[in-house]
Amino acid sequence: MNEFVSSFRRLFVLPPVEALARVRGAVGRRLQAKRERFRDQHGSTYLSHTPEGQFVRIFSVQSEDIPEDLIQTLDLICTDHCAHRFDLLGAGPTVVRRTDKVDAGGLWLKRLVRPANTSESQRIWRLIGEGPFAHGEYAPIDWNMDFKSGYRWPEATHWRDIQIAPSPGVDIKVPWELSRLQHLPQLAIAAVLKASQGNGDAAHGYALEVRAQILDFIATTPPRCGVDWASPMETAIRLANMLAATDILQDADIEYDGPFLQVLKRSVFEHIHHVLANLEWSEDARGNHYLANILGVLVAGCCIRNNGEADAWLVFAAGQMGIETKRQFLRDGGNFEASTSYHRLSGEMALFGAGLICGAWQTRRQAFEDADAGALNVRPPIAFLPIESATPLDDEWHAALRKLSEFTYALQKPNGCVLQIGDNDSGRFFIFHPIMRSGGGRDHLVHIALLGQANAVLDRDDLTDDHAVLDTTILKHILSDGATCGADTPPFSGAISNVGEHQALHDMAAKIQGLAPGHWTETVFKVDSEIPSPLVAEGFPDFGLYVLKGPGTYLAVRCHSPNLGASMGHAHDDNLGLELVLEGQERVVDPGSAIYTADPTKRNLYRSAASHFVPRAEGKEAAREGEGLFSYFLTGQGECCYFGPHGFAGRIETDAWCVLRAVIVEAHCVRVLDGSVKQPLAAHKVFQTDHGVSLGYGEETKSPLCLL
Repeated sequence: MNEFVSSFRRLFVLPPVEALARVRGAVGRRLQAKRERFRDQHGSTYLSHTPEGQFVRIFSVQSEDIPEDLIQTLDLICTDHCAHRFDLLGAGPTVVRRTDKVDAGGLWLKRLVRPANTSESQRIWRLIGEGPFAHGEYAPIDWNMDFKSGYRWPEATHWRDIQIAPSPGVDIKVPWELSRLQHLPQLAIAAVLKASQGNGDAAHGYALEVRAQILDFIATTPPRCGVDWASPMETAIRLANMLAATDILQDADIEYDGPFLQVLKRSVFEHIHHVLANLEWSEDARGNHYLANILGVLVAGCCIRNNGEADAWLVFAAGQMGIETKRQFLRDGGNFEASTSYHRLSGEMALFGAGLICGAWQTRRQAFEDADAGALNVRPPIAFLPIESATPLDDEWHAALRKLSEFTYALQKPNGCVLQIGDNDSGRFFIFHPIMRSGGGRDHLVHIALLGQANAVLDRDDLTDDHAVLDTTILKHILSDGATCGADTPPFSGAISNVGEHQALHDMAAKIQGLAPGHWTETVFKVDSEIPSPLVAEGFPDFGLYVLKGPGTYLAVRCHSPNLGASMGHAHDDNLGLELVLEGQERVVDPGSAIYTADPTKRNLYRSAASHFVPRAEGKEAAREGEGLFSYFLTGQGECCYFGPHGFAGRIETDAWCVLRAVIVEAHCVRVLDGSVKQPLAAHKVFQTDHGVSLGYGEETKSPLCLL
């Protein structure tokens, strides 16, 4: 209702013709939703036929492509994948299987799915035990359960009726994360490795598991039924990973049977129809969800040929990928959603999408030439790429990809992890090469996959080695037919190296020290050895990040000027916040996010000023919570007064309060001076928090936020 009220208010600032068009569109979509619900309640949600068209390969992995660290990882995780043991979102390794009694014939599905879907669901289920890839011992996965809390969403519930947070402690992201099927390409890569080692039985076993899990999902979660269809983003990611896995398995000489491929092809259309009918797009706002929508459509369009509808998917998604890449990344390369982890998610989607488009530009040019603007009834309409160009990427698009990659490179601390800013839900689109922590579990703060994609798409081996991550070679195979993504461009053009004069830093320090007692404080971080000099300075003023770095040293200050009237759902109250590494040791660390809907109190704690090393006036914050967990309004704009190799100086000023910060780099210490001009300065609460750093969604540690 609140979203409806906000949308209604926005109509009054639009020209009458545009306002009327939006109202008509909204009414039309509501009527369409009612028709869909009625149809789904009274008939099967599966397509009644398998559309025409043939699969075409786009994903390929050769055994020599697989880096040594991934070989070791695959042996560990794929055993778990086959045992249906998953370690997702901080749950720890958990076996996720159905506990009810099942049978090979599928009679058990009568009590699970809607009556109109039962016969087709049973037919698909029986395929698991039939044919040359029969998996006689397969136990079904419980795709609809939050296996952290034990809550299950009923499979028969229409996707529009799914409750996001049905009760405290329940996390819808858990079944969503599992149903992305991002582990299936990992099983396929392991099969390629085993086949190359002469272990055909192991490769065949992995192929059995991939096929069975896909059939299990399609049989037990029919289209538009259950929690796993409640988000078009999740639908798009799932389909892309199914297609990637079955593609890669062909490099292990796996040729699946016709009945399975027919079910898979029909599911491609069922998935894409759902995504296109419910694109997470609006005239005013769209973000990573819409990027995921169009990348899923793009993958499907690349994987199906000799079908006019699939050609239209390809052309539509290609045009939208260009529009959104230019729109969602700022002039300095940072992502507009105020989060470095969502920057990684969206950046990987933008780079992978660009690689797919450039590859298709060579192999599927006819589809682009024959594209019909009326082939798809979607919002927004098809945007055509310039067919006469040698590359589909114009200069602005190419520059956006370059800058977003350089931004990620600048985020890397001496330990190879990026600093966290804003929310972190550990989200990825593909996870071909999981990076593992030494103690177990994925390392969500190593963003080398994005740099590997930039290596392939932009020919930027200065960002990462050719063989550091599998994403590089996967994309290079896609681009192997003479495809090009554009000309060479100079590096690091999105960043700045200084703001203001050095004297401004001294002036800010003097102003702070001249404030009344109780209105200012100094925090000193000392080192035994000398801090390297000069430090390299890279500033990203549009995103609001200023970085100084050298051997064993990393200093980053968050200073941004948000639109004060707009909600920033993934932002934190971190303006003028500091992250600091000295002598290779993390001294000040961003807290991360920990959780979303399952624990609103904890979610708000982690994004509050109390969990960040920031200057604040007593009783004042620079953000306020909105009406939902993804409604967050920043109430103060940061201003950078000085940035350079000597440190940083900045301020936040509103009508009611003003805070100042000076960060001074000296030979044997970093001094942080904080002041509040009008009210007393609030004590830094990061020294007193009873929670540690969250290294990924659902993953909390006892590591302190600040070490003096």
